Amino acid sequence: LILLHLSVFAQPATTAGRLSSTYLLSSVVIEGETNINGFTFSFENSKININPEQSKLIKELTHNEIVEFYIPVRAFRGSNSLMEEDFQSILKADTYPMVRVGIEKQKLNSIISENNDQPLNFYLTIAGVTKKISGNYQISVCNKDELILQGTTHVKLTDFSIIPPKKMLGVLYVKDVIFIKFDIIISTLNI
Repeated sequence: LILLHLSVFAQPATTAGRLSSTYLLSSVVIEGETNINGFTFSFENSKININPEQSKLIKELTHNEIVEFYIPVRAFRGSNSLMEEDFQSILKADTYPMVRVGIEKQKLNSIISENNDQPLNFYLTIAGVTKKISGNYQISVCNKDELILQGTTHVKLTDFSIIPPKKMLGVLYVKDVIFIKFDIIISTLNI
């Protein structure tokens, strides 16, 4: 069981209604469980400037514009360096140094303009494998120009071709299910 918590605040385009929205990745917290205990990894974006980028691969697959964030795997911090090394190894950081999260800009804009109960679909790339994920979300208003989208979903490590690791001849093992909780702060400015 791993909980991935994303706080996203990003930079984007002007919509037809002359509404401009910005997003910037703020922090990520990953909590996981083994059959014996739990562990936590965290990422803070205060020292690394992550700007959203457009992914040609995802755009070709969806024909939609995607707001995408690259999260450096090696920027996650755990309670000790051995756990960090194991985490980086599990996510194949040498070959795939970034976790990618992509959300269709059209979906983000519709969330801003109309709060509906449709599932939030987004793309998650871990260890070079991209999956379309569906999650639930709730919108909260911070002030007249800021919204918080809080979402939840779950995936399996094996869906991303990651074999949950085992230690001590299999006595200690990581559970396969990953629970993801994310916050997206959407700043809207009427122009």
